[in-house]
Amino acid sequence: MNGVILDDENLHEEATIRTLRQHGHQATSDEYKKYFAGRTRDAGFANYRTAKQVSYDVHRLSEQKDELYQELAHTGLRAVSGVVSFIQYLKKDGYPMALVTGAPRKEARHMLETFGLGDCFSHIVTGEDITLSKPHPEGYLKAAAMLQQQPKSCTVVEDAPMGIQAAKRAGMHCVAIATTHTEHELTAADWVVPRTPHDALITLHCARALQIS
Repeated sequence: MNGVILDDENLHEEATIRTLRQHGHQATSDEYKKYFAGRTRDAGFANYRTAKQVSYDVHRLSEQKDELYQELAHTGLRAVSGVVSFIQYLKKDGYPMALVTGAPRKEARHMLETFGLGDCFSHIVTGEDITLSKPHPEGYLKAAAMLQQQPKSCTVVEDAPMGIQAAKRAGMHCVAIATTHTEHELTAADWVVPRTPHDALITLHCARALQIS
């Protein structure tokens, strides 16, 4: 969801860094990408706490970060250019789709309502539905089971290295969009889509034609 449908990774980054700063921890943008991007909120704060050998209540900081994110997203929420129409195209073409995200269910529901995608995904797997965060494949394997599809027949669209690892460990194809990371950082995917919206749609269509999806 975040970084693939929602162009909001900058909001999550700002909310996370501001939350850490309130507790006396100075995190950088690079550290956010390393410890938080692509993971559930609790997993990110747990990873940072372990790496930096600092002390805080993970769940408490996660909740504070969510409150800050909601404030920022109230006026700054936008979709990645071209992706909403592409999802609607896939729905019309009969592709079964599931949404897999480390975000809370309330954020996923809000996104679907905001961009009119409520009927596009037959199943939703959120951070509240899994016990293991990416790069573990639990979320993607659960989605495949819900869709009644074999993992090898599924394609994951990701924006982060941790997500790509999860997709590959699940035995799935992976298309990566360079929205929050550089194309070089996403080379583990089967196909990397440039940030440019026009190129993104063309490349995803090529992925279908080449049976990557």
